[in-house]
Amino acid sequence: MRACDSKQYNYKHYILGLPRINGGSNKHYFLRKYRHFTLLYDQRILAPRWAVMKLPVKNYNRNSRLKHRLSKFYPDYILWKNRLNVTFHNEYNNIDSKNIIWDRGHMIRYADAVKYDDCGALQSMYTSNMCPQLKLLNRKAWKQLEIDMANFTKKHRNVWIIVGPIYNQNSKAFIPGRRIPSPVAFFRIAIARIKKENYKAIAFIMPHKPIRQNVDMKKFVTTIDTIESLTGFDFFHLLNDDVESTLESQKDMSLLEN
Repeated sequence: MRACDSKQYNYKHYILGLPRINGGSNKHYFLRKYRHFTLLYDQRILAPRWAVMKLPVKNYNRNSRLKHRLSKFYPDYILWKNRLNVTFHNEYNNIDSKNIIWDRGHMIRYADAVKYDDCGALQSMYTSNMCPQLKLLNRKAWKQLEIDMANFTKKHRNVWIIVGPIYNQNSKAFIPGRRIPSPVAFFRIAIARIKKENYKAIAFIMPHKPIRQNVDMKKFVTTIDTIESLTGFDFFHLLNDDVESTLESQKDMSLLEN
């Protein structure tokens, strides 16, 4: 993994400007640019506040040397080097697997990152790219939403995603005694460039609870304005103000159409 971190990447993972803070302090945040995605790490919650990536169009990595996905997540050496608090794989272990089972939930999906190259895959396995997530959400409805968004590239070659957790004042450690809080919900936004200055966007919020896989995704569609209000970030600030206002206030279902 160190080889993937040996140089700085300046790829434009997101052409509409990285999400910016709507007021408040940024002293707890660290902007981390990986090879194929960027995230904002918050050392208070030991998790990303958001992560962005351009979805790959190709379906496989022809030159991959990885025979299978890594079995563990690893702390990001760059965050540790910058003296930020980091987490370790074992901190997310379950203590009562008979009742509530927790997963290590990717924000940028491994199955998307690996389509670029092995560095993309390996960097998606940092603990900075994950949140504690209920197994019956992560492997059910959330997985289906990830797949649905990846399929947007079948019609549109330029699709970017923004994904992250949502917290509130009642957010508590996902397991009593642990230092990592559990999100109350998760959001995913996809924006597709149809023509040079023509975009379509769709946004989802999923509550952090068990949700079956074959659920109607339309019930989770929301406005980008709502997500901005809940997270405190401005996502499309480089767009023309009128275009931004329209995209962020509407619920456009057209990207879900086959």
